[in-house]
Amino acid sequence: MTAARWLPFVAAVGCLACGNPEAARIGPSSTTSPPLPPGAPIRPPTGAGGAVATSGSGTGGSKSPPSASDVDGGAGRGGAEGAPDVDAAPPSPPSPDAAPDLASSPAADVGAGGASMPPPVDAAPEVPAAVPYPTTGWVVTASITAPGLNDVAANAIDGDLATRWSMGQPQVGDESFSIDLGARVSMSQVVLDDSSHPGDFPAAYTLTLSTDGVAYFTVAMGVGATVTTISFMPRVARFVRLLQTGTTPVSWLSIDELTIWP
Repeated sequence: MTAARWLPFVAAVGCLACGNPEAARIGPSSTTSPPLPPGAPIRPPTGAGGAVATSGSGTGGSKSPPSASDVDGGAGRGGAEGAPDVDAAPPSPPSPDAAPDLASSPAADVGAGGASMPPPVDAAPEVPAAVPYPTTGWVVTASITAPGLNDVAANAIDGDLATRWSMGQPQVGDESFSIDLGARVSMSQVVLDDSSHPGDFPAAYTLTLSTDGVAYFTVAMGVGATVTTISFMPRVARFVRLLQTGTTPVSWLSIDELTIWP
């Protein structure tokens, strides 16, 4: 065996003896690197072209660019950040020139210029005007009547102010004028109209009512006038009696027209 062939074997045995087993693993074509001294920094292995090898490096040891999936936020081509996904586009606002929806906006609530108007109010039912009871079938009597046929008691309910009932003498008290309506009715007012004979109204009066013509009850008392309106709480009666209770040395007691109201 020649010295050139023994030389590697001798070197390997020497490395085992010095405590470096890695240095002993040397093939015939391998070269060894001297051992590092304690505490020396360890250099990373280099690629084929001498550049530092990194994960994902390509041929020649250069670093490969990051893929599109490595870019945060879904960046597209060129590395720009992608916009977030949108589920649906928001509805576009109505055009100011568009006509208003009259079906959903009742026109009754908007007046001229867009001002709000109050809701319509139903008109109250019209209450018919009160009218006096018709005098058909009434029977009238008086305690005193002037002589002749001109001032009879029936003239007081004939609807004519030009005619009258009159007792034909001054008032001394205790004169009366009575009406039988023929049926019971509700009443609340009696009117004596002496417009054609302004001074012949009762000096004082008491108004009484009855349901049977026997028992009377008082509903009002007072002093007369050219038109004497006697009002009281509604009462049901058939008979009405006016008592003249005052005195006057000149004026007669007359009734141009008498009406009874509900």
